[in-house]
Amino acid sequence: ITIADRRIRSLFIFSRGDDGLEYFQLHATPALRRAGVRDFVQHVVVEGAGHTFRPRAAQAALRKLLIDFVASQDCRADRSTMGKKA
Repeated sequence: ITIADRRIRSLFIFSRGDDGLEYFQLHATPALRRAGVRDFVQHVVVEGAGHTFRPRAAQAALRKLLIDFVASQDCRADRSTMGKKA
C-alpha cells in the first residue's frame, strides 16, 4: 500500500460481490494490519449495490460516503494549517 506510505488518505468503496473487493481483501488485508496504513486507507462495502451502484438507494449511499470523505479531508487540512502564518 504505497498510497498509505505517502500519507495519502484513500477511500475504497465496493459493492458486495464486486471482483475488486475480493482483490482488495486479498492484497490489502495484510497491509491494513499496520497502523500507518490503517490511518490512511479506509474501505467500505455498500450492501445492496450492484456493480454500477443501482438501485437509487445504493447511489445515495455512495454519494453520502463520497461527500463525507471529501468533507473530512477539508477539516483535516484546516486543522493542519491552524496557527501557521501565510
